[in-house]
Formats: sequence, C-alpha cells, structure tokens
Amino acid sequence: MAGSCASFQIWVAFLLFQSDLEGDFPHLPFLPPRERSKERMFTLCLCLWIGETSPISLSFLLEKEVKNECSLYVYVYGSAAGLFLVQISPSYEYVVANPLTRTFLELPLLSSIPKISNMGIVGGESNIQDTYKVVAVGMSSDLNAGYIVEIYNSIDKSWRIAGHLPKDVKPVEMPVVFCAGAFYCNGFIHGERVIVVFDIKEGTSIFVPLPNIVDNYRMVPYLLACGSRVLVAGHDAEPLQFIIWEFDKVKVNSSSTSTSSSSSSWWKEIARMPQSDLERFSLLNGTISWAGVGDCACFILAEHKMTEVVVYNVTENTWSWLPSLPLDTERSWQGYQLSVAFEPRPDMKVG
Repeated sequence: MAGSCASFQIWVAFLLFQSDLEGDFPHLPFLPPRERSKERMFTLCLCLWIGETSPISLSFLLEKEVKNECSLYVYVYGSAAGLFLVQISPSYEYVVANPLTRTFLELPLLSSIPKISNMGIVGGESNIQDTYKVVAVGMSSDLNAGYIVEIYNSIDKSWRIAGHLPKDVKPVEMPVVFCAGAFYCNGFIHGERVIVVFDIKEGTSIFVPLPNIVDNYRMVPYLLACGSRVLVAGHDAEPLQFIIWEFDKVKVNSSSTSTSSSSSSWWKEIARMPQSDLERFSLLNGTISWAGVGDCACFILAEHKMTEVVVYNVTENTWSWLPSLPLDTERSWQGYQLSVAFEPRPDMKVG
C-alpha cells in the first residue's frame, strides 16, 4: 500500500454542521470552531497517511482582510498539483492557494455562472507539469440554458464556457472527482440518483445510473478516483455490507448525451469489506468522508475524540486500517468533514 500512495498525504478538515444548508448531503465549507481565535480557525487539516497528525494553516488567505475577521471563513472545494481551491466568505472570492509557500491567486469572475453548485481543481496536461484547471458547475444566468460548465485554465488565466450538463440533471453539492480528462459528480434526474460525466476536452456530458443497490436512498454514494479508476462505494446497515464498484469508462466514448442503460452495464462490483472489518466499521458512529489517494480508496470516520481510517488498495485487493488517531479538544467538535488527497508541491506556482 505504501508504495503506491507514499507521495500523497490525506488531509482531513472537520466541519461544523450548518443548519440552514438545504438537502441531506454533506456540504463542503470549512467552518471555524466556536472559538474565534485566528490561529485555531484555520489550522484545520490533519495528515493521516503515516499515522501522524500535522496541522496545516490557511490563515494566510485572510491577511489582506482587515475588518470583521471573526466572521470570515473559507470553503475548500478540493486539492490538486499541490494546490487548494478555496472560496473566502463572505466576500465570495475564489482563490487557488499553495499552503506550503503561503501564496495564492484570486481567480477572475466567472462569465456566465452567478452561483456555483460544484467546483474542483485538476492538474494540467502531463506534458505541462506546472499548470492546472479549475472547473465550475452552476445554473446559467440564462435560465433556459440550464446547468453549464466553465473552466479556468492557468495558462490563459481566464474562464471559458466548456459545455452544458444533460437536460433535467441537477448536480448535488458533493465533491467532484477527475479521471482521464473528465470530471464526475453526483446528481439527480427526475428524482433518481445518477453520476454525471463531463469530458473536459470535448465539452460533452452524459449521465449514468448508479449501481442498483446504491439507489435506494439509504446509501450515500461515495464517489472516488483512484489512479485510472472511478469508483463508487456505499454501505448499508440492513443487511450489513460495504461494497465498492468500478465504473466502465470505455463505454463513455460510445454514448450519447444521455443514457437509459441499466446500471449493471456501467458498474462492476470489485470488492466487499471483509466481515471482521465490517463489524469494526459498523461500531463507529462518527461522520464519514472519503478520498482517493493513488491506488487506494480511503474512508475516514471521525468520532468525538478519535479518527479511524480504513483503506482499500485497488491494485492489491486488500483492506487495512491505519492506526487510530486521537483528536485534541480543539478539533473534537461534531459535524460534517471533507477529506482531500494533498500532494506537497513547494515548487508549484499559483499563477
């Protein structure tokens, strides 16, 4: 496991529950603890991979703000190429930041999306290592256009409209993942759960049904990208099970802008959590987050004063647990959490 994932670290941010958020799904904002100390507000991330905690601070993002510091907080949408994609509120500025060099770049305003539903960041093409793209999804200012996709390219330093989501698809405010030139996000169409697939280069999109067992509203679909694979995981209490499926990306190239194919033609079950691990997993009552790190699918459960991490290695077809990590009192509040795979890149420039 270490060989395929050692170059990455898992960063977990613990989040307060925000009661005025709509829907039953986790939202992504980094919210401050009840103490309004600047030092504790933004030192929120823990490195879990090697069983050690290591705080990382985003407080430098607020150095240009001089008033009402206690009312400021940041939303973190994701991480790629050593950078974090962050929204600073209540000013609603979107920035790309390198926490190791304490540098950041404020992104220009989007051209056609007044309110973002989903957002993510991905590294540039393999032949241009020091570039990145930011993808934003939201309802167009032209309501007849539906949900559109805008992409920011660090080379051009500008946004462009890249395409539209399929008609009647509504994206869900959960993390997006990137794999093989496309991004994937959870969505609904006519009340049914789907996965939306958007080809960044071609500007085309499709939606596909989730595995049948996930689409019963008792399972939250954990969407991950692990290397060249796109996975969905889900667990259920009755019957007790935790299953991982792999998406068939080959079919995307031959599909139209929408599909009615059965879920079995898109997904292949590749793993079930062993009974002993499943029983341990079921005893944990904390909040759960997930992240793909190299060839590994990581599921992080945070209880009141303890963090547990179970890892499935896709290549080796093995399950393992990282050492339990106690949380200090400052980080033991209850609520949603977000996990992202962070690759330290002190050489990576924000623009």
